[in-house]
Amino acid sequence: MDIKKEAAQIHPPNLIAAILAGFDAITDHLALVILPVLLDLFLWLGPRLQVRELLMGTLADLEAVLKSAEGTGNLLFASPEIWQEVSGRINLFAAIRSLPIGIPSLMASELPANSPLNFNVFQTESWITALFLWISFGLLGLILGTLYFQAIAQAALDGNIEIRQILRLWPWSFSQVMLLTLTWVIVLLILSIPVSLMVSLIFSAGSILGQILLFISGGFLMWIFFPLIYSGHGIFAYRMRFIRSVRKSVQLVQMTLPSTALFFLALFVFDQGLGLLWQIPDEASWFLLLGVLGHAFVATGLLAASFIYYRDADHWLQSMMVRLSKSRSA
Repeated sequence: MDIKKEAAQIHPPNLIAAILAGFDAITDHLALVILPVLLDLFLWLGPRLQVRELLMGTLADLEAVLKSAEGTGNLLFASPEIWQEVSGRINLFAAIRSLPIGIPSLMASELPANSPLNFNVFQTESWITALFLWISFGLLGLILGTLYFQAIAQAALDGNIEIRQILRLWPWSFSQVMLLTLTWVIVLLILSIPVSLMVSLIFSAGSILGQILLFISGGFLMWIFFPLIYSGHGIFAYRMRFIRSVRKSVQLVQMTLPSTALFFLALFVFDQGLGLLWQIPDEASWFLLLGVLGHAFVATGLLAASFIYYRDADHWLQSMMVRLSKSRSA
């Protein structure tokens, strides 16, 4: 058969088909939404672990130090009620929604200050304690996120969930997730220097120039991190070591950049668009429970769709490479 005819029969991954298949997989395994729902209920209705007193005390000290620097301290505290609002929403428990592997959460991004129930508020005693707790909750999130991702991968790619297999694979998968997370942390630390310089330029520049610099810095970060968008998928889909999974992600994104970018743009628009719907009820209203349930189902379905799209894109790429090697050897 002619090579061109063979290539024409190789269909690239289909965006709509992947999304529909992802939601079908979750509909068949609705228990997968339990973890996102429980995490959101805990962050919404449960106790708060805050750094409010620490933050306000630190800002007060900074104000006293900066008052001598041409009114900089007054600029810092131009709107103290804003700092009160921000510090009242910080909740260290939100670190359970870990990245890059973690359980999706509506409340981790919203950080609600109210709820239908009375809740206890605890304050940390020092920044060292706060950092230790934040890291500890992040590790808990990675542990739960590893189990969650493994279950999603099984449901999306195999059509069933084997609890024993998930538990058996968990130690190895978690070790790879930890190495992957450390890699992301190292990359972020390396990028923190140029990004901090860019931020300082944004604040020192005028409004128009600042917006241009902000756009450039955002594009730079996207250019760095977008090839890593699949960095965790290979661990759960093909049991790859994290280095191989990262390389596979970079290769796959490079070879399928237009379609992959369109796919994740569609997921982003879909998730953010519905996110506006979930956030309509007030934080103190029980109607927000509908948003919690809706977000858990949609976020889990989109994650399943990403695994299906990843598998289909990889199969398409491998088929194209085989056809290419055949054409060169012919």
